[in-house]
Amino acid sequence: MGGVDTDTAMEAADVVIMKDDLRRIPEAIRLSRKTQAILWQNIALALGIKAVFLSLDLFNGATM
Repeated sequence: MGGVDTDTAMEAADVVIMKDDLRRIPEAIRLSRKTQAILWQNIALALGIKAVFLSLDLFNGATM
């Protein structure tokens, strides 16, 4: 009977720690911060590439 509630809680949660060891929480926080940093790097790189090609297009330098 408790399995249904557990599955629902896991679906609704942002993060699920699969073991009962609370010492893994700092590891999860470090991993999420590293993931967020990589995400922002990817966004900055994508916007930078778009800016380069926009400037090339303004001067008719961008081709297919």
